[in-house]
Amino acid sequence: PKRRFVLMSSIGVTRRDGFPYSILNGGGVLDAKARGEAAVSEMAVQRGFGVTIVRPGQLFGGPYENNRYLGTLFQLDKDSGTNAVMMEPGDTAVGDTLRSSLAGVLVRCLFTNQSQLEFSVVNDKGLPPSEEEIDQLLENLADPKGEANEQLGKRLGL
Repeated sequence: PKRRFVLMSSIGVTRRDGFPYSILNGGGVLDAKARGEAAVSEMAVQRGFGVTIVRPGQLFGGPYENNRYLGTLFQLDKDSGTNAVMMEPGDTAVGDTLRSSLAGVLVRCLFTNQSQLEFSVVNDKGLPPSEEEIDQLLENLADPKGEANEQLGKRLGL
């Protein structure tokens, strides 16, 4: 589709009742993100635009301005070799996400041909991917089994 909405959400949105996400959801942030995902997905169906939901893990890496999280206050980053990007369909991944990797993935999502994508993204040891490699990872996420629709149904209580 020509029109596309890319939403950055969070790992644990569909698992917010289980540990450790139930603790992280103490203030209801994962509940709010789940409602946001559902609203955007419903509107995409109603109005006929593509939607991509990207669920990063805990963010790491600079910039450190305007961020009061303990890990970034003390600049507790992964080592410089943690740049490889891993994407998993739905909300299944566990791990942390480098801010610069996430930015690259979000931009490439604007150019995908998939009408609906829903996935988690984390970093692992290795080199950072090229734009072409990110595009290939996105292509590999095509959802022939309908898992994204199944997870949307869970969020909507269907």
